[in-house]
Parts: sequence; structure tokens; C-alpha cells
Amino acid sequence: MVTPAADWDTSEWVEYKRVIKIKQDSLAERGTIEFLCKQICSQEDPEILEECLLVCIAIILGGNSNSQKIFFKCMRQDE
Repeated sequence: MVTPAADWDTSEWVEYKRVIKIKQDSLAERGTIEFLCKQICSQEDPEILEECLLVCIAIILGGNSNSQKIFFKCMRQDE
């Protein structure tokens, strides 16, 4: 698919949930979430900001608890 995960219907991805979770976990392990959070906080270009947000959505698609914990940690650090 070439459409952003934010636009996916559950029926379009649910059969790939296991593969998606593996890829999400891999991105999380590589520090992608922390990188995205830093970009969101400092980004002034609206197009880049939108792309960062779309990647964030893809990383938590399906309720990935590992990714959610890392996002939560990043938000708490930004208090």
C-alpha cells in the first residue's frame, strides 16, 4: 500500500497485524520514536511535521504497546 497508515481501514491491515508489529518493534528498537519526537518538537516545516506524524501513527497502528510506552516516556520527558 502507498497510502498512509492513518488512512487505512482495519480490514486492509488486520491480516498483516503480526508482520506490522514486528516492523513496528524493529523501528522502536532502533530509536525511531525518540527521533520522531525530537523532530516534532523542533520542526518548522509543516510538510515534514505532517510526515513525522504519519510515521508516528504507523508505529502505533493496532495498539502496539511497546511503541505506546516509548511515546509516553518521550512525552513525560518533555514536561
